[in-house]
Formats: sequence, structure tokens, C-alpha cells
Amino acid sequence: MVAEDRTAFWNFSIAIYGRPGVRDACLRLQDEAGLDVNVLLYCLWRAACGRDLEAEDLRARLAALAPWMAAAVKPLRTLRRALKAADGLPSDAVELARQLSALELEAERTAQGLILSAVPEPPAKAVAQGHDRARAHLSLYVSLAQARPSPDDLALLVASL
Repeated sequence: MVAEDRTAFWNFSIAIYGRPGVRDACLRLQDEAGLDVNVLLYCLWRAACGRDLEAEDLRARLAALAPWMAAAVKPLRTLRRALKAADGLPSDAVELARQLSALELEAERTAQGLILSAVPEPPAKAVAQGHDRARAHLSLYVSLAQARPSPDDLALLVASL
């Protein structure tokens, strides 16, 4: 993995995630269909860079990511959400929740590094926005994950490119 790719992927993710409706669509796809937000963003990033994505490649990336998600990201997310939803917590719990949120974000950034480092990245191609390629990448991920996401949420992600 090249450090520039890691930074480019992170910056791309922040930009796409901040577009209208994308955050909500990603969280629905995560919470309702069991898809990983970073993998969804990776599929879009590969398409935006003009890079094809094969099933074997994606399987290797998912396998590399799974232990980190189970050990770090999901437990941090669960704890952060529990604190956010709890009533009657002491005032210093707000600071703890903020710290957990920052830790979760760093864990997500590490997850992106794992996605990239699992398999060497092919060189980028000079192409126009890859909506067809993005649809194909997302469909591949949905198929491998055996998920049943909302087509509207997937379409919104493709349109965000």
C-alpha cells in the first residue's frame, strides 16, 4: 500500500460521506443490511479511480478487515451508541463519549488501511466518473456479503460520485 493511496482514500471517503444523503444511506446499509461503510466507500473509490474490482480481490480485503472490525470497530461503535442512548449519565460521560467517537474514527481509518494493504492496488486509469463501474463494485460487494440492501441507498451512493 502506498501512503498516498491511504490518504487519497481517506480524503475521498470524508468528501463522499459528507454529501447530502450519503451518511444516512451508508448507516442504513450498515445497520439494516450488514454492509461495512468503509467497504462501500472503497467500492466507490475504486470506481472513481478507474480501477476494476474482482471477487477474489474483494474477498481478500474483507478477510483482512474482519478481525479488526470484530475486535475494535464494532465494540467501540456499540459502546459509543450505548452512551449516546443512555439517560441519567454523569456530565463527564459526555467527554468519554467524545473520546470514544474519536477512537472509533481512528479505528475506521485503520480499517481503511487494512482494506488497502490486503492486496496490492492496481494503477489508476484516467477515466470519466465510473457510475457503471461503481454499480458493478457495489453489486459485487452485496453479492459476497449476501446482503439485501435498499436499492435506493445504493443508487444514492453511485450518484454521489
